[in-house]
Formats: sequence, C-alpha cells, structure tokens
Amino acid sequence: MKRKLQKLKPILFIMAVAFIMVVLIPTTHTLAQPSFNIFGMEEGNYWVSDDGTTETVEELDPGSYYPREYWVKIYENGNWVGSEMLGISGGELKLWSIFGDDMPVAIALDSGLTIAWYPLSVGEEKTTTANDLNSSGLTLTINAKVIAYEQVTLSFDTLYAYKIRHTMTASGPAGTATGIIYGWVVPYLGFVKSADSESSDKVVSFAIGGGTITQDTDTDGDGLKDYQELIYSTDLQDPDTDDDGLTDGDEVNTHGTDPNSDDTDSDALKDGEELTLGTNPLDPDTDTDDMPDGWEVSHGLNPLVNDAGVDSDGDGLTNLEEYEHIPKRNPTNCEPYKPVLVSPSDGDSSVLLTPTLETGSFEDFEPCLYPENDLGETEWQISSSADFSDSALVFHVKSNVSLTSLTMPDLILSPNTTYYWRARFYDEADATSDWSDEATLPFSFTTVLPGETDDPNENGVPDDQEEDLDPDLDLDGDTNPDVTQGDMKCAITVVGGVQIGVKGTTPNVVSVDAVKSVNPDTVSDTQNKPDEMPLGLVSFKVTVANAGDSAEITIYLSEPAPSGAKWYKYDSINGWREYPYATFSADRTNVTLQLEDGSIEYGDTDGAANRIIVDPGGVGVASQPASSGGGGGGGGCFIATTAQGDN
Repeated sequence: MKRKLQKLKPILFIMAVAFIMVVLIPTTHTLAQPSFNIFGMEEGNYWVSDDGTTETVEELDPGSYYPREYWVKIYENGNWVGSEMLGISGGELKLWSIFGDDMPVAIALDSGLTIAWYPLSVGEEKTTTANDLNSSGLTLTINAKVIAYEQVTLSFDTLYAYKIRHTMTASGPAGTATGIIYGWVVPYLGFVKSADSESSDKVVSFAIGGGTITQDTDTDGDGLKDYQELIYSTDLQDPDTDDDGLTDGDEVNTHGTDPNSDDTDSDALKDGEELTLGTNPLDPDTDTDDMPDGWEVSHGLNPLVNDAGVDSDGDGLTNLEEYEHIPKRNPTNCEPYKPVLVSPSDGDSSVLLTPTLETGSFEDFEPCLYPENDLGETEWQISSSADFSDSALVFHVKSNVSLTSLTMPDLILSPNTTYYWRARFYDEADATSDWSDEATLPFSFTTVLPGETDDPNENGVPDDQEEDLDPDLDLDGDTNPDVTQGDMKCAITVVGGVQIGVKGTTPNVVSVDAVKSVNPDTVSDTQNKPDEMPLGLVSFKVTVANAGDSAEITIYLSEPAPSGAKWYKYDSINGWREYPYATFSADRTNVTLQLEDGSIEYGDTDGAANRIIVDPGGVGVASQPASSGGGGGGGGCFIATTAQGDN
C-alpha cells in the first residue's frame, strides 16, 4: 500500500491512507476467541507491497496511549517514513496515533478508532469517532463496511478476500472533508490489495507468525503452505489434519474435499476410503440410488451400482425399502422373526415384583438367500406407558446372555402398577427383528398389591429389616439420628446384622426411595462371585434431578468393612463383577459410589435414563481377583449395555 507519509499534505488524506494501510487484519469464523495474532499484531511480522513499501510490527509499547500498543513501522525502499500505534480490546483493533518522519506525532486520538474487529462478515459495518489531541476542534470518524467476498490474484496465490470500503470523515473549524479507500483482506495475511482514486498496490511477500511463516514455508510437507493452513484452520505440523488418509494439500488442491473433516459428504465413509473405493467424496450417493455410499458399503452393497430395486437377501423387500424401513433393515441379511411374548401373559394382574420375562424361541427368516444366523442379543423394555417413550421407560437393556428369559432385578418395579413390555431379537450378524408388539397393542401386566410384598407400609425398607434399628444411630455423624432424616434410608443387613444407611452426597440426588438387604447365598450364580460377603448384598433405589444425571451415593456402615474388601455388584441380568467406581473411607465405615442414570457400566441396573437409579451391590472379599465382567444367568460372557437403537 502507498505509505509516502512525508509527501501527503492534507491531514485527512494522511489519516485515511494511514488508517487503511496497516491494520485491518481479518479473521476467520472458526476461531473461538479473539486473539491479537488474528490482527497480525505479533512482533516480527511484516508485509511487502509491489511498490517497495514494507510494514513491520517491530515492538510492543508499554502503553503511551493504551495498555497494549503495537508499533507498526512503515519503510519505503529501506527508509522509515512513518509509524502507527495500535491497541487491541474486546476483539477490536484500534488506531491510537500516527507518526511520520517529519511529523513527530501527526495524529494523537483521545480514544481509539476501531479499524478491525472479530469476526468479519459481508454487510457488516462499524463506525467510530475520536478527537485529535494535536489539533484543536478536529473530530475524526471512520466507517468500515465489508461489501464483498471475492477472489484476488497475487504473485504467489489466488485467494478469496474481504473487500472493505473505508470512509474517513474529518470535521473541524475549517469544515468537513471525506475520503474513501478500498482494501482487500485475507484471514491472517492482512491487506493483500488496496486502491484509492489514484493508485493501487498488492502484497508480493510477507512473513507472519513472528516472522516464521512466509509464502513459501510448508512445515509438514503436505502441499498446503503454512499460511494456507492458517486460512483453512488445519494443523501446519500434521500433514493429515483429519486423519482420513489424504494429505491436507491433496484435499484442498486436488480433490476439493474438506481437510478438517474425515467425511466431507457425510456418508459415513472417510474421504480416503472413497477414493480407494472409487466413490465420490463430495457426493453422499455416488450411484444415485437414494442409499448413502457408506450405508451400502457397510451392508455389502455396491455403492457404484444403482441396485435400489434389487431384493438382495430375498426377504420380499427391495434394498431401498430396507434402507427406508424404521428402524433400517439389513439388505443382505434377513431380519429374524419378531419375538413371541410368553410370560407374563398379556393382562396378567398378579405379577411379582421380580418376574421372569420369557419369549418364544428364536427363528431366523426361512426364505432368506443367505445362511441362517443364531440369536446374538435380545433387547428388553418395560415401560409405564404404552408408547414406550424415553421418559416412560423403567427398564431398558440389551443382553447376549438373557436371550429368551430374563429375571427382573429387585426394586425396579413397584407394587400395584400396570406396566407394558416388549422385546426384539438381534441375530449374530446384527440384523434386528421388529419389536414384539409392532402392529398390535403391547403386552401389559399389573404387579401385586403392597400387602403381598415384604414392604406393606411402602416406606422403601422391608419391615423385618427396620424393626430393630437403633433410633439414636448417627452413622453419617451429622448429630441427627439417621432414622429421622428424610434424605437417608436405613436397614439391618440379613447377613452380619450390621446397620447401614444410604444417603445421597450430591445435590442432584432428590431422594433415596428404597433400601433392601439380600442374602447372597440365595443367588445360585457363582461365576465371579466373591468368596465372602460379610454384609450380604444391599440394593437401593434413588431418584435424581434429571434424566442421565451422574450422582454420588454414600453407604454408611455400623461396622468397618474388612481390610482389602472391594465393592461388588450383582443382578440377575449382568451377574457378578467388581465395581471400579467405589471409594472406601480411611476407617472403612463408609463407601461412596459414583453412579450415572441410564448407564449399566456406572451402576444403574435398569439401563434407562429415567431419573431412577437402581444399584445392587455389597462388600466382598475374593481370594482371586474378580473379572470386571459378570456371568449373568450362571455363566457365559457378559455383555449388557444400555440400548441406543430406535424405539
């Protein structure tokens, strides 16, 4: 840009040119926070124009006008011709003063004029006003407006740049004058072109990043220059920023794909995989058959052939119909028949609180063109509503152990309540049946009355486990008797006769709803079971504030747990396993459990994010370390997770 300050006589023109020249360094929209480097304010940066003018950020001033000020010095053919002092505040770059070789202080402002900001967008404009302290009565106004985003061809690259119109107005005793200058700016490179009514110039070379990044440097050798990496927000030290098998340079310069995305067209295939397969990384459906390339590949179809009307697996549905089905079906593997529900029978009104759910046997689709598969997993749901909405689910697990029979854990179901239940099968190739209740009314059952349970008064503790509690017991040490605290439930263990109290220790625990002690000798499943359980099993049920909440529960003991004992979990679905998210106090008189609503891994046996956490466990001593996975149902590999599929 033109910087011949010593030749510019009218103060307005001096200011207009000086303002436009140095400082309007644009930004990209990908940055989360404003940064002074966005504006090019970093010592060692410089820009050279085709008229021989060089602008250099030489030093950080301690604050002549503003707490953080940068000196930008302007040289013409090696001779210093002027400087500007700039400050940064709140994402805006402000001009505070202008110096010339024959003008010690040409302009000194009482407040900074905003000449750049973060971020830029077409149509945006800002206007600021300041008074010149060196000239009585002179008021300066700058309006900067982004009027276009267009290509600019330079000696080293063709780049998209923001075109900004700068209008400077000076008002004083002698009258008012206005001047206009245009500038084209590129993120991080600053002004690459400027023009007024008389002349224009372009940047021909630069060094930014403290002088380390030039138009030629390519630190990671990926074919994308370092300055281009800044513009594209890629990693200039990693040749493949998105780890998709293509270098950043190849993505930008050859294929036109996004170097920050593994999957530019969002079809579930990485860009590099698409090139290997011959699909188009910019088109999610290369063969235009209305099925995404990634879905076709993952299901054994050819993404280069329009096979929408083909019935690949012989189940009576075309490939496209399988894709459009809700939930989606596998076009190359016949889905199994949906389960037939056996027990509890539909409408049963005397179901116990720990019923065994049973389905008929598994059957794969017989006419299938592919070999039959065995049953791999079964997904089970119990709901308080016939629509099985997420908020109504009380139980939701997928298990590869409880396949056609599942015994409900304790404390999940409530007495005298109507529930709805359903199941669906997954074969070993992960083809999914329809839900058992699809196209019909879901099966329902009603649990027994409170008087037929071990807790007739419905206070959440079996009557025979609270009769002999010490009324003055204070296990949590808060000087209040435990049995009188509304946020704590207490019981006497059926093994060892130890008094226990269960209490929420994070604010989002709304209530402790139930506590129950169980004799572990009644559990026939012995795989991974600890050798000794001196306090038996303790089941509890708590309510948290929000679905999916994490929470902490502390279990207080009237006698310390044995040294070396661990906390174990058991339920009829998942079997025995050591629980890693348990911490005993130094005196071992309490244990704190970290739990998460809806996460079986984090202690919620019902598997549903429904604000209810049901967690059965106990203090155990094992001669051999227990596996982290249980053997639910008496043996076999444990896999039970919260199901995330379509309802």
